[in-house]
Amino acid sequence: MGTFRYRLNGSTIRPTPILDMIHIAYVPDFGVYFKAEVGRKFKYYTVGLQMVLLGMERRKAWRLLQRKAGVGNKDYPAQNAMLEKVEKGELTRDELINRGWKLINEEVEATKA
Repeated sequence: MGTFRYRLNGSTIRPTPILDMIHIAYVPDFGVYFKAEVGRKFKYYTVGLQMVLLGMERRKAWRLLQRKAGVGNKDYPAQNAMLEKVEKGELTRDELINRGWKLINEEVEATKA
């Protein structure tokens, strides 16, 4: 890292909402888990902030490839609609956190109709 570590401090890094505990985009370090089936049994795995961000970047790249191929993504408009509801105050952050999967599935169904 050489002299790089001496040129960089906390104030030189742009503040980001993923580190703000009250922001909707907050991601806790090692507070996120996923469930996977291993050997016909479900196991839970805890992941850190970097893995969450990696997953988000992969999803972003996948959506870009879909768009270039002319394939529509049903989740993306539903996700944007939910975030707009939170900004308007129609939906709280806690509701989104606790019922996120159910809400996004409802949004996808609503856009189909």
